[in-house]
Amino acid sequence: WMVQKASAVVQRSTIGPCGRSGIVLFGDSKLFFENGQIQKCKLHGICARGGSSTIIKHSKVRNSGVRGMYAYHSASLDLNNVIVSETKNSRASAIQIEALRPGDHARLRVLHCHLENNLGRGLSIAGTVTCDIDSSVSIDSDIPAATQLNIS
Repeated sequence: WMVQKASAVVQRSTIGPCGRSGIVLFGDSKLFFENGQIQKCKLHGICARGGSSTIIKHSKVRNSGVRGMYAYHSASLDLNNVIVSETKNSRASAIQIEALRPGDHARLRVLHCHLENNLGRGLSIAGTVTCDIDSSVSIDSDIPAATQLNIS
């Protein structure tokens, strides 16, 4: 768990199995995660809230019980060459980001990522969220393509 102004650089590591979430960020925490894997977390692979900032590169988040990544309030997610796969909750998205309170503004950047074999939607975005999603992002699931992306 990272709180307030904590920061970490994590490279070539595996996190999990976990009884809750693999990595949790609160406040203005900052995480740089590269060439690693987060796996078999009971809730979320990564949960980020407040003004936290998460950068993930060349990594995998797999077998999460609910969501691979969940960011809310004014958190930011920057994903580059990330695979999110095998989430287990059909009512939750593999990646969910939302900024629903007045004054919240979340940010999402997704480059060269793949969402594979997740039970729920691929990507869910709600509220005041600035997005940069490149055309190489792929979502592979049994859910019809028209419902893979949820923006509200």
